[in-house]
Amino acid sequence: MAGNETRTAAEREHPDEGNATRIPAFRSSPPLSSLLTDLGPLAELAGTWSGDGFNLIARPNAGEGGPDLFLELNLTEETLKFDLIGAPIPNRGTSQIDIELFGLHSVGLGGPGL
Repeated sequence: MAGNETRTAAEREHPDEGNATRIPAFRSSPPLSSLLTDLGPLAELAGTWSGDGFNLIARPNAGEGGPDLFLELNLTEETLKFDLIGAPIPNRGTSQIDIELFGLHSVGLGGPGL
């Protein structure tokens, strides 16, 4: 009974998870090829993409009568950049073992188009 008192509440509730491997605080970056493999279908998205696009804004119609909303369509030129995140992202829980997530950084730049 004395050994049970030194354990945390989470360890007492989930005794089998006390031996789970934790993700270390320092994580070195794995080879690029393994990161691309772990991304699955998102691996093909990595890189820089650019082209024409548009945005659609529903704004109040200031005129008298007619519909309450005016739909405004603006043409844009866009550049989207997706970079690999250099290491798995730890998702740490209190009552579950650690899991690793994989993903991409994304930056979108756009402006008035044609």
